[in-house]
Amino acid sequence: MSDRRLVEPIAGHARDDIALIVAHPDGDETLSYGALLDGATGWRVRLAAAGLGRGDRVALWLPNIAAWPMIELAAAGAGLVVVPLNTRWRAAEVRHALAISRARVVVLPEDFCGIPFDEILDEALDGLGDVARIRVPQRAVAHEGGAEPAPIDEDLPLNLLTTSGSTGTPKFAIHRRSALVTRFSAAGDRFTIERGDRLLCILPMCGVWGLGIVLAGLLKGATCVLAPVFDPDHAAALMGRLGIAHLHGGDNLVLSLIASAALDVELPLWRTCYFGAFTGRAALETIAAIETKGGGALCAAQAYGSSEALAFVAGCAPDAPRDDRARPGGPLVDEATEVRLGDPETGAPLIGRDAGEIQLRGATVATGYWGDDDATRAARTADGWYRTGDLGRIVPGGVVFISRLGDSLRLNGNLVAAGEIENHLCAHDAVAEAHVVGVRTLERGDVAVAFVRLAEGEGVDEAALLAFARGRMAGYKIPARIVVDVEIPVTIGANGTKVRKNVLRALAEGYLRTPPTT
Repeated sequence: MSDRRLVEPIAGHARDDIALIVAHPDGDETLSYGALLDGATGWRVRLAAAGLGRGDRVALWLPNIAAWPMIELAAAGAGLVVVPLNTRWRAAEVRHALAISRARVVVLPEDFCGIPFDEILDEALDGLGDVARIRVPQRAVAHEGGAEPAPIDEDLPLNLLTTSGSTGTPKFAIHRRSALVTRFSAAGDRFTIERGDRLLCILPMCGVWGLGIVLAGLLKGATCVLAPVFDPDHAAALMGRLGIAHLHGGDNLVLSLIASAALDVELPLWRTCYFGAFTGRAALETIAAIETKGGGALCAAQAYGSSEALAFVAGCAPDAPRDDRARPGGPLVDEATEVRLGDPETGAPLIGRDAGEIQLRGATVATGYWGDDDATRAARTADGWYRTGDLGRIVPGGVVFISRLGDSLRLNGNLVAAGEIENHLCAHDAVAEAHVVGVRTLERGDVAVAFVRLAEGEGVDEAALLAFARGRMAGYKIPARIVVDVEIPVTIGANGTKVRKNVLRALAEGYLRTPPTT
């Protein structure tokens, strides 16, 4: 789709068609496409009244409620830039996002799961200056339809998507409106999303996959079922009650959902389930387990993407052979994206090699990192290809992911740099050194295990460090184990001393067999 504006394709659907069903704990909220668009207009007026204009940043600290896609569409029409904040973030994480983005407004819930949003925000903003706050209820406020301002033809940035790459500091990938329309419209085609289909959207919209599948559904005229809080039994019940056709989720979410007794019902409308990113036999076992729930019509598959290159870079169509669908990746989803393999050290293109670093180029790749020119230059080759940091191999028409080249982890569906968790642990006065590795488990996907060396004369146990971590990090980043005062295995060479993380991974598997000290 060549149209650069996100609102126009969605506005072309019938106004009476259902756009959103928000599955609140106290009952469903249903909004038509007309109500969604009127809400977007109302938010454009409200954000303009708050003093926001073209290029200004607005931070969304919201669960999956109707206000999220309304503000996304409002920002697309007004030339604003959306900065997603995870509702599970603590003050240090929120502070970093606001310091980098310089958002002028934070939109936050009036109440959600008892989270002290204002208290966290007060701590996050200490010394940063004042930021306006707009509080919204869980359910959408009705807006009267109004005259739409003249569309902005310029292809402006729309989203700053958080990414934890190979460093310990999250960065913010800049994506233009045209990139989102191109990729997510094509993704809707690849995933066979049709007008009137219902999608269960359990991934938070603050992440690229959660945002992407909602926009893919709306661009195709489908109904997106939003779950503000994920509970596997509740989500499983929604599958049957609302006639879900498509499910997207991280491996751990999908596994917990299909294990729910509430899913033991006939689901004749369920056609596709996309997840990521298992490899090898575990992927085939997961697909087989999912497809037994669909009565023969269900096809499960993996997809590959990233914050910098958007969700759904590559993935198979539902009718592809099961072995192909089991691989994380497949044919490229849109024609605007190009892929090649590069040397992991130099970035130089590799010809005729079985595996190498996945490199991408095209209109769907981020234009850079917000406020970080050095990181932007470091992420690109001399001839302009984005270096993903992923090991992969080329397949006909696309690419398949093999593993991360660095130490990033996929925790609860979120890409997290090991260095970020290490930095948080090292903020404890007793910790002199921390190293985090990921261990793949069939039950939970990747989990983090930390090894720490204490400062001389200091004494602290695992329970205290876990409590400290819970006060600084989102829950999905908390290590499953923190191994205290272990000897860190290293190798000494001409280029310096390097931690042998392969040895730590082997040790971590053993520690996971015993429960943590609490």
